[in-house]
Amino acid sequence: MLGWTYEFQKSTNQGDFALVLKNAVNQNPRPRAIVGNLGNKVSIFLQDPNLFKDFFGHHDKYKKASIFDIFKVISPTGLVFSEGKVWKKHRKIVSMAFHYNFLKEVAPQIVSISDEFFNKLKTTSMKNLNIMNEF
Repeated sequence: MLGWTYEFQKSTNQGDFALVLKNAVNQNPRPRAIVGNLGNKVSIFLQDPNLFKDFFGHHDKYKKASIFDIFKVISPTGLVFSEGKVWKKHRKIVSMAFHYNFLKEVAPQIVSISDEFFNKLKTTSMKNLNIMNEF
């Protein structure tokens, strides 16, 4: 605990609260995972693709941090806050949108629509812009 307190004080003095994480990565540029705390809970930041594969293959064994419980009121069955079978079902559906061939196919459309939108922003007065209508 003394080490974390010392690092926190250094972070505060240097104005960089990611200092502890940066120092850990500097000491080992290719960590498999970084373990820290989020309040009084342990948090694990996976870095190794094999660990990701194992995590997502056994997602039902892990429980999301209780800090997310408050958001379950907003979206109890959404991908980010759901768990177990519900999470697995949602992830399977969403993951199709990130397959390389699909992204390669839709990339030109995304570029075209983005260009059209930003060109419209250049010619539209910001006073008259209804961003909700645009999105």
